Amino acid sequence: PLPAEEERLQLWKQTLPEKIKISSKVNIKRIADKYELTGANVVNIVQQICLEHLATGNSEIIEKNFVDAIRKEFGKEGKML
Repeated sequence: PLPAEEERLQLWKQTLPEKIKISSKVNIKRIADKYELTGANVVNIVQQICLEHLATGNSEIIEKNFVDAIRKEFGKEGKML
């Protein structure tokens, strides 16, 4: 079974690196509530976000970065966002 919202929130909090600057406008709780993801999905998404962050050199991660990475992860599984 997929993790519940609270479990997904914990997964996000545990997986996101502390040294990566996330915009204060990003609401991780809303992301955890809205998108039904497995722990593996969350890890893949965080890795993708961090790699893109390093490649672009942006000062912080914004919500669009999360949504784009979630969309790509869903696409790998044939799901629509």
